Amino acid sequence: MVLTISVRVTGGMYFDRRKKVERTLEISGTETLERLTAVILSSLEFDFDHLYEYTIHGTVYEGAPYGSAEERCRVKLNSLGLKKGDMFELHYDFGDDWLFLLSVLDVKREKGGPARIIAARGEVEQYPDWDEDEDPDFDGPFGEDWDPDEEDEDWDPDEEDGDWDPDFEGAGWDIDEEDGFAAEPVRWTVLATDTLLDAAFRYKKTKLWKRLRESQVFAVRLSDGEIGYVSILGEQGEHCAVCMYRKDGFTSYRELAFGSMEGDYFDLVELQNKQNCIQLILDSREYLRKEEIETVQRYCAKNDIRLRGANAYPHVWRFRPGRIPWQPSSDGELECLKDAVEAAVFLAGQLDSRKKAGQSIREIDPWTKEVPLLERAGGSYQFSGTVPLPEPEPENKHWPAPEVLNEVALARLKKLKKKGELECRLIQLPELVQADDPEDAPYFPMMLFSGNVKEEFLYTPKIVKDYEKNTGEIVNFLIDQLAERKFRPKVIRVRDKRTRALITPLAKGIGAEIEETEDLPWLEEALAQMYSGMADDEFSSDSREEVLAMLEEIAEAPPEAAGQMPEELKKQIAGLLDMGIIPEKLAEQLRKKLEN
Repeated sequence: MVLTISVRVTGGMYFDRRKKVERTLEISGTETLERLTAVILSSLEFDFDHLYEYTIHGTVYEGAPYGSAEERCRVKLNSLGLKKGDMFELHYDFGDDWLFLLSVLDVKREKGGPARIIAARGEVEQYPDWDEDEDPDFDGPFGEDWDPDEEDEDWDPDEEDGDWDPDFEGAGWDIDEEDGFAAEPVRWTVLATDTLLDAAFRYKKTKLWKRLRESQVFAVRLSDGEIGYVSILGEQGEHCAVCMYRKDGFTSYRELAFGSMEGDYFDLVELQNKQNCIQLILDSREYLRKEEIETVQRYCAKNDIRLRGANAYPHVWRFRPGRIPWQPSSDGELECLKDAVEAAVFLAGQLDSRKKAGQSIREIDPWTKEVPLLERAGGSYQFSGTVPLPEPEPENKHWPAPEVLNEVALARLKKLKKKGELECRLIQLPELVQADDPEDAPYFPMMLFSGNVKEEFLYTPKIVKDYEKNTGEIVNFLIDQLAERKFRPKVIRVRDKRTRALITPLAKGIGAEIEETEDLPWLEEALAQMYSGMADDEFSSDSREEVLAMLEEIAEAPPEAAGQMPEELKKQIAGLLDMGIIPEKLAEQLRKKLEN
């Protein structure tokens, strides 16, 4: 199904209602409302960094920009029952209140291609430019008497927005101790340098993200002699950044750009958490930590730069697989990122002058072998031939198997008769866990989800930070439970090659057949039920509080009460303790209770 949709701007803080601004687009019915939003905003050269909502046939569909914690609007257009003549509204950015009226001009029963704009009329600016030279009273961004070393909570670099909060301390992962995080977020110490911020503000003026796609990758010779591979993000206004990969991280680009987007929730969670790169990001203030905001503001005070509009604040995130974005590991990383940003500024100049070399940045695909290389020449850069793209890492590089198994428990299992089926799947959990070192990035843990199909019994999973270093711990924990329940499976079914590599030593040890199949209906249903409350934070929070309240009652009960607890309840509590999801103080009380 292909829809032809007319989009008319009807309102907004900076919109002159006397103007007519319209776009007509074609989009496949298999695309989502999120994608429709991105196409509309891109056609108007709007940034995609605010919440939005659609009202269609009386139903409201809410969405958030890419990378946000809120739910993204993945409702497909062909599920909305849209027909020719239907009209609906898009409300974007609840602060500036941009309103769009959409009309369905035609619906064709044919296979759709990429979304495209087929007609355009009029222009509108999301954030009208403010020229400092037009203000004769302008005394710099903070006033002539402002002291960057003096606390000044009343200054507002975005005062026209009207949302200044003097207590705002920037973004951070300020999660209470019961969730495994320190109550006070760690203060970052590796922050953008003045030379990097200088390059960042020069890059911002180029708006290179509006002229290059993220698939137009180029290389740059870094200060440390290595090669960095650069992708410019922001084509759809979703996430404006200069993204730099080193050789060992470029596989993560390949997986995100060319890998399969099929799979369930957990597949997509893990795919999104595979990035291995460093990024210079242009962001709104609310996404920065307090120390990042202070760094940018001090630089702007020294250089008379006014911070206005969306994506005004440059900052740096280091992406590592399985962890949330965090501060860079060293000033050396910042220096190399500066090289990439300055190369991007040079490239923008080449495109501005329409020089032939600047036009050589082509989109790459899975079969591209090389990309253009930029190297320093004096105080600038020059094109210096091409360099090979890093080869994809072999899939099984990160599929380790346990080297040592619990031979005592295996011996017990071998004495049992083989029967039934065991289903297993290794997954990455979407909930963050604080690292042992509070200055290290919180991580997304891994666990082996497994169960006895016939008995419909799920085994307690062992949750670990780095499964590649803890395969023995994961598998031996399962072996102990199999031995305790006297279950020696005849067949072990696994969902993928990674889980197969993990389980194969166990299967060989007990003489079980191992089958690899994407279809594990019973296990997948159990997994879905376990996490059915994830989309409803209030429900999940209430349920968690109820469980914790029950455990606190058990911990505070008289010593003699422990002996009266049913064995099954003791096992369930022990399983929760092994999973490491109970607050440490309460966990210690429960361990003592079980020991007694």
